[in-house]
Amino acid sequence: MKRRDWLRLLVPGALAGALPAAAADEVVRRFGRASVRADVSRARPGGVLVVRVSGLRRGAASAILDGRRAPFHGGRALVPVPADTLPGTHKLGVEVRARSGMQRVALSVTIAAGSPAGAARLLSPEVAARIADEGSVRDGRRLLAAVRESAPKAAQVLPLLAPVAAPVALGFGAALAYVDQPAIGPRFDGHYGEVHRGIDYDVAPGSVVRAPGAGVVTLAGELSLPGLTAVIDHGQGLVSVLCHLARLDVRAGETLAAAAVVGVSGESGIAGTPHLHWGVYLHGIAVDPVVVLTAL
Repeated sequence: MKRRDWLRLLVPGALAGALPAAAADEVVRRFGRASVRADVSRARPGGVLVVRVSGLRRGAASAILDGRRAPFHGGRALVPVPADTLPGTHKLGVEVRARSGMQRVALSVTIAAGSPAGAARLLSPEVAARIADEGSVRDGRRLLAAVRESAPKAAQVLPLLAPVAAPVALGFGAALAYVDQPAIGPRFDGHYGEVHRGIDYDVAPGSVVRAPGAGVVTLAGELSLPGLTAVIDHGQGLVSVLCHLARLDVRAGETLAAAAVVGVSGESGIAGTPHLHWGVYLHGIAVDPVVVLTAL
C-alpha cells in the first residue's frame, strides 16, 4: 500500500500524540501513526490471539490466521488457535478498510508449544459401543452447526466463569485413542482430530451446573456421545458447550444470565464416569476454556 493510502486511513488528529510502546508478549506493526497490536501471551494450540487496531479512520474488518478469519468488534478481534496448530512462526493478516479498497497488514507471530494435557478417560465396552452408532455422526454434525452460529452482538463480557466449583480433572488437548473403536472427534462435534476439545470436572452426580456467561441457548437436548447437552451462545463467536448432564433445566431459545442454572451433572452419553465436560468454541474452533477464564 502506498503511503498516501495509509494517511487517508488515519483518524484526524492521530498525528498529535505518540503511540504507546509495545508491551511484553505483544507484536506491533505501525503504519504512520496507526498500529496493529497482537497479544501473543496466549498464542498456543487451543489458545487465543487478541488483535487490536487503533488510529484508523475506517477501522478493520477481520484478522486472518492460517486462512481462518475472525471479525473485529469495537477495534478488537479474538483469533482462535486450533489445537493442531504447529508451534513456530505464523503469518497473521489484518484487513483494514481504505478508500482504495480492502488492504492487508501482515505480522509474524510465534505460536508456542502446548503443554501436556494428560491421558484420556477409558471407556467400558458398553459405553464405547455407542461410538459406532450411526446416530453419532448425525449428532456430531448437529453440534458442529450449533457452535458455528453466533450472534454478532456480545451478551457476555469476558472473562467467563467456571460452570462448577471444582478443579479441572482432564485438560484441553488430551489425546483420544480407544482400541477397536472409530474416531471419536468427528462423531462428537463434527471436527476432525483426536484431541480432547474441552476440560472435564469430576463432580458428583446431581451437582448444579451454571452458565459460564450470559447468552442464548441454541441447543438443549440429548446427543449420542455428549449425552444431555446445552449450547450457549455468548455472542461475537464465543460459544459454551456443557455435556454429560443428568438433567436440563433450560430450553433452546432461552436467554440466560451469567451463573444461571443450566441443569445438573451426570454421566450421560459416553462419559464413562460422572463428570462435566465444558467445551468453548471461538468462531467455530475449539479453544481451551481456561483461556477465557481470564480477561482478554
